[in-house]
Amino acid sequence: DRKKDMIILSTGQRVAPQKIENRALMGRYFENFVILGDQRSHLGALVTLRRDEIIRFCTERQILFSRLPELVNHPKIRALVQSEIEALNAGLAPHQRIRRFVILSQPLSVQSGALTHTQKLRRKQIEELHPEAVAALFEPSPAPPAEPGLDRDDPLG
Repeated sequence: DRKKDMIILSTGQRVAPQKIENRALMGRYFENFVILGDQRSHLGALVTLRRDEIIRFCTERQILFSRLPELVNHPKIRALVQSEIEALNAGLAPHQRIRRFVILSQPLSVQSGALTHTQKLRRKQIEELHPEAVAALFEPSPAPPAEPGLDRDDPLG
């Protein structure tokens, strides 16, 4: 791996992202797979989907859509990506596992600055181009909703 791409988690553990990313890209569904997490407690991934494979997946399962970007939040597409990441995680050490992911609606490109002309990832630029997605990977999990009818301040409730 390129030394400058090495991710050092807040725990001090080192992760070489390229090996994991390359393994993910050997599957059918990912066009881009970017692992982030430098100086954070866990790893997250920004992913884009292979157009032809996702269209085939949707056709086989009769998932209706008018434009490809609207699929990034579809429950069946999210479940597909989750299962692919779980399979990837199965062969990794605990600190190397992807905990969260965000599906981007557009592939990464040289024109946007996300890739070099030799198709290498530019992680810093990717983080700058997608700040909301990066925040979703690393923000604390929301508190579970309160049960209806219970008042949390009521000592008997």
